[in-house]
Amino acid sequence: MAHAADAPFLPAIERSAGEAFRAIADLAWIADADDMSVDRYAALIAGGAAWVASDAVGDIAGFVCGEVFRDALHIWEMSVRHDRQQAGLGRRLLATATSWAVARRLPAVTLTTFREVAWNEPFYRRAGFHTLPDHDLTQRLAETLRAEVANGLPGERRCAMRLDLPAHAASVEPRHDLSPDEIDAIEDHLYRHNSGATGQDDAQGLGFVMRDEVGEMIAAAAGYSWARTSELKQMWVAEAHRGRGHARALLDAFVGEARRRGVRRIWVQSHDFQAPAFYEQAGFARMAEFPGWPDGHSNVILCKTLAETAGQPD
Repeated sequence: MAHAADAPFLPAIERSAGEAFRAIADLAWIADADDMSVDRYAALIAGGAAWVASDAVGDIAGFVCGEVFRDALHIWEMSVRHDRQQAGLGRRLLATATSWAVARRLPAVTLTTFREVAWNEPFYRRAGFHTLPDHDLTQRLAETLRAEVANGLPGERRCAMRLDLPAHAASVEPRHDLSPDEIDAIEDHLYRHNSGATGQDDAQGLGFVMRDEVGEMIAAAAGYSWARTSELKQMWVAEAHRGRGHARALLDAFVGEARRRGVRRIWVQSHDFQAPAFYEQAGFARMAEFPGWPDGHSNVILCKTLAETAGQPD
């Protein structure tokens, strides 16, 4: 393990490791780029995921520094002194970090690195890492890559990689109180996969609200549009304001905006004790009905097909 006293020496090791980039014309400038600060190294060491390797006389010859996140150990920097490169030290440092992550039951090790640079992407591939396509990037890794580009690194030469650790290292954690932010993050992961699989990345929220004379929300319709399809996920009218046509006004606004976006079909689900008849009166067709959802009731799936050309009857 690395110790606090090691932090002041790590920038020099990083700088020495960077000398290897002088052999690559378009990346030679990396050798003269700023190193990670001593304070940053000290913080990573304090986090407990940092290791150093010493040479025969006790000087630091290489190191790896990472940070633990919920989904992985992320390696922020691994450097081997220029005169000790190509001797297997990097492999041993990486193996140490990986074994540590396995022991702590982390699901993966992640990092960002240069594409097609022998001691970067190909090196990590030989160690079992795989390069992540854009649609498989977690929010954390996508933000890391964006920050690197903002700091001057060439985005087309950077990639994120992941090493999945043995299945027994993962555990199922009960979380019955996921925050709205965590649920949004899950939705983001799913959307990245879905958009990558379909080539459709035009998702937008779609919603309308109604307020009373003092600005309080009394009714709302909310959903989304994506790939010429829309889903109305929530429709609500405050009990004191029901029976005044608010739901139909919101539904008409929702359908009109979906049509403007080129949506072909709008889907909605409504329990039998809610309003399937209301949607049918508005031109939705009953596509399926699932009894026992919830127990003693049915869940009805309805769809409204919009005309190809605005202005045509539905």
